[in-house]
Amino acid sequence: MQVYLLYCITVYLCVYHVMGAKLDNKESVQKRAERDSLLCFEDSQSNVRITTPVPKLTEFTFCLTMSTTSTNPGTMVSYAVPGTDNEINLYNSGYLKLLINGVYRETSGVAVNDGVCHFICFTWTSVTGRFEIFVDGVLAASGTLSIGTPIQGGGVLVLGQDQDVVGGGFQDFQAFIGKMTKFNLWNRVLTNQEIIQKPDYGNIYSWDFSTLLMQGTEKIRNVDICSGAVTCDPHFTTLDGRHYSHQGVCWYTLVKDSSNPKPDFEITAKFEPREDHPNGEIRTRVVAMNVTVGDDHAEVDRLDVVSKHAKGTLSKIHIIQSDENVLLSFTLKDTTFKIDWTLRRHIFSIDISGLDYQDKLCGLLGNYNGDSHDDFQKPDGTMANDAVEFGESWKVPGIECE
Repeated sequence: MQVYLLYCITVYLCVYHVMGAKLDNKESVQKRAERDSLLCFEDSQSNVRITTPVPKLTEFTFCLTMSTTSTNPGTMVSYAVPGTDNEINLYNSGYLKLLINGVYRETSGVAVNDGVCHFICFTWTSVTGRFEIFVDGVLAASGTLSIGTPIQGGGVLVLGQDQDVVGGGFQDFQAFIGKMTKFNLWNRVLTNQEIIQKPDYGNIYSWDFSTLLMQGTEKIRNVDICSGAVTCDPHFTTLDGRHYSHQGVCWYTLVKDSSNPKPDFEITAKFEPREDHPNGEIRTRVVAMNVTVGDDHAEVDRLDVVSKHAKGTLSKIHIIQSDENVLLSFTLKDTTFKIDWTLRRHIFSIDISGLDYQDKLCGLLGNYNGDSHDDFQKPDGTMANDAVEFGESWKVPGIECE
């Protein structure tokens, strides 16, 4: 299945001064814009493969800049060779953990999932097996790991996912969700003083977008990752756990019964642009929601709730309302649906308890069959190529929005 990659690199207009003369070098400007850009790993299907070959290494240093709030065991760097899928692996599960030549080591106490921008360097030498992890230029952990066995060359280097087989075997729960930029690799151990200077040109691999094969919903932007001006907003998580972003405007079907021509129920939502979106980007939020169950209908517009029924009284939809929250629930067959809507943050969640509608749902929240890989199914039953195509396919027809 093809997945979606949206990238946007805006070229800086820079003028370089060389020996007293001005030089407008568009190629240099473009390269600088690319190096100053970042990757947003928004989707559990996201991963980036670096195509630059990796040679045999008796020692190495790699550095990267990242930011995340995720506590899942998200892999930042994975290098796999035939016979050893964890030749090099650095991942974050509340705190950093690492593997060299398949040998595992915890670094308890080194936490980087606080949403703050961090510059991380990892050094290792096969002669003594000594490793060091630096966070923001400070030695955070060290120890001994895999003595005397060099790193094999000719493998596959991936950012954002763990390889269970060379170049693949990805699992959703091992995906890195967050921001990353300026991954660089050296064939030597950098000194403490060098790391403090935040070097960003490796002699084995230097950060270069032309060497990246990207899959998923990574976004490339020329925004400083540490500025706080950019967020990696998953926006949606399907019922099967797939994260993706779709910034559509107007009414969309979130989820409905797909087992009958006349659905047992349908939940739709209205999305409008946020007023605080950065850098001119359109980022949307939910402002209204409609829930239809048989002859029952409830419309939530911010915190105003309007309910309708052909006989005057709701019989299936139950509504609990507080100052900043609306909870709607209904039960069909032996399955209970709960829709929790929080106005202040414009966040909704839908919880399903029961299996009667498993693999019988459709909409922006997927098909509820336990497999996140086939969630991008359109109303006609075909698979969308990307998140935009999928999202727009579930736009409610016949409604015009300003």
